[in-house]
Order: sequence, then structure tokens, then C-alpha cells
Amino acid sequence: MTTRARVRLGPASLGAALAIVLAACGGAPSPGPTAATGSPEGGSPASGPGVSAPPGAPLLVAIQASADDPGAGETAAGFVDRAAALGGTARILDAGHDPRRTVLLVGEAIAAGARGIAVDAPDAAVGPAVARLATEAGVALVATGARIDAGGGAPVPFVGFDDGRLGAAAGDAAARLLATSGWEARRVGVLALAVPGVAACAARTGAAQARLVAAGVLPSNILAVPYSGQVASARDAALPVVAGNPQLARWVAVGCDDAGVAGALGALAAANVGPDDAIGVGIGADLACRAWAAGAPTGFRASLLVADGEVGANAAALLWNAAVRGVALPAETLVPGTLVTRETYRALLPPALLDACGSFPTPPGG
Repeated sequence: MTTRARVRLGPASLGAALAIVLAACGGAPSPGPTAATGSPEGGSPASGPGVSAPPGAPLLVAIQASADDPGAGETAAGFVDRAAALGGTARILDAGHDPRRTVLLVGEAIAAGARGIAVDAPDAAVGPAVARLATEAGVALVATGARIDAGGGAPVPFVGFDDGRLGAAAGDAAARLLATSGWEARRVGVLALAVPGVAACAARTGAAQARLVAAGVLPSNILAVPYSGQVASARDAALPVVAGNPQLARWVAVGCDDAGVAGALGALAAANVGPDDAIGVGIGADLACRAWAAGAPTGFRASLLVADGEVGANAAALLWNAAVRGVALPAETLVPGTLVTRETYRALLPPALLDACGSFPTPPGG
């Protein structure tokens, strides 16, 4: 459900980037084994020996950064279902977080006759290589989830989320909760969770901070908490920040995604700050819903649900229009987030995510 809720965690190594360049310089790479193919009829991934297009059905291919990413299944289902509804066929391939494999799979999709390709790149360094392959083959290309460019700053058409808008929406939600809390905003601390070097994270957290300052929080009380993207890392990073500011008894936590906020709430719990004195607003809803499903009091007050299925569906429709109807691809197509709370999540979350909410342990401090 939260492919783009969970932000990318850093670039590939220089060696991987060089491998990408070498692969691209030789033209279309030789096919490698495919990890998964999607069935338009069932809309779910299934193992297959390779990519192939049924006669007369235009083939659209989506290459995922990793099928294990949160939300990857929903993105794939949306892509497959929309392609089938339009009269085409779709295949979902898994790059396994490997940039070089991403380029290899683009070449394989082209060789199989794909008319359009959606790429969720595990590293922005693949942009020029995959764009070159698609351009030379005359295949429509869009980026999903993570933005990439074709070289020289020329962006590949993008389908996904606007990180600044997501962060601003989370900040607005936190500001509204603060306004109704009875707390004095000038005496509230803010834990701002961000993964260093990740632009999407900086955009989300920065926008949320700006909205809280506009709501009366002192800039000096907004405390940066760098972490790795994992709940445990966020907790470990936030704990000394909380302990070092004993003058702040009430806290707001915002950040890149639910993982950062869950970790911050865990740190607050470890510092004896109870859920009544914490306001956490995440992005993704995958961990917030687990806290709500557990039924215990929690500082996780809200989260933004990001509709990964809509990203997949929009990508398929745009590729179809470009490949079959000759419609130019728009520069970007953005999917908004939907705010969910303990009171509304059961009605708003898609069934697959809702089922998962009760299937995993509650995040620490959640």
C-alpha cells in the first residue's frame, strides 16, 4: 500500500552505476531471468519463464524496484487491471532493488515487444540508460514512484506522489490536532524525522515543519532526527533528542513515513511520555493502522493513505494512450493522499492493507 510512503534509502554504489552505463552503451542488454509476470485476468503476480505478449494484445510492462516493497502488490494490480480493461496485456517484473537489473529488464521488455514501460527505479542513476533504450526503440516510458531523468536534467514523465504536498497535508493534520489539544503550541516540541540525502524525505518533512511553524510552534522547538528509514533507527535516534529536552513535556512527530513516526513514538514511550502527550502523523498508514488495530491508547493520531493502486492504473492508462492512441505523455500525473484516523481507517483502507493491519506486531511505541 505504501510503496512511495516508504521513501528510497539512498543511491547505489559507484560500481553499480558504472555497470548501468556499461549495459546501456551496448544497446539493449541481453535478457535476464524475469522474477514475476502479471496476469491481466487475475491481476496477481505469478511466476513465469519470461516476458511475452499474446498476439494482438498490446503489451505494457511495469518494472518494480522490488516486489517486497510496501504497496508493490497494489501498484501491480492497478497496472494489470487497467491494462486489461483497455484491451491490452500487462507484465510485472521485479528488479529486486538492483539498478543494473532494472536496465536489463527494460531491454528484455523491449525485446519482447512492449509498447509501453513503467519503471520504478531503485536508483535515479538508471534514468539516462533506461530512457535511451526506450527512445531508441520508440517505446513509451514513464517513471513511477521515484523521479528519474533522461540525462541533462530532462525528466522522464512521472506518475506518483508529490512529496511536498504529502508533507504539507501531514503537517496540516498535525496542526489541526495541536489546535484542538488544548496545548500551548510554543511549549510543544516537534520530532522531525528525515533520512539524510533522500530528496523525497526532505520535501515531506520540510513541508510538515513549515505548516507547524505557521500554527505557532517555535522554530527552535523543531528538532531534526536523522535516521535510516527503519523504525528501530528512528527510535534510537529520537530517544536522546527527547531526553535532552526535558523542558518539553508534549510532542508532535512528523516525518518521511509511518516508520519514522512509529520510531519517534517509541522513543517518547521509552522517555515516559504517554500517548496523551504525543501527536504522531505519518505517511502511508501501514504502521498507524497496526497501532489502531491493537486497540490500545496510541499517540499515532493520523496518517496519509497513499493509493498505490491508482499510481499503477494511471501509469497503464498513460502508456496505453501514448502507445496506441498517440497521445503525448504529460510531464507528471500526481495522486493525492487521503487522511485516515483511528475512527476512519477501517472504512478507507483497501482490503489487502486492512487485513495486514492486524497481521503484524504493533510498532514500538505505536
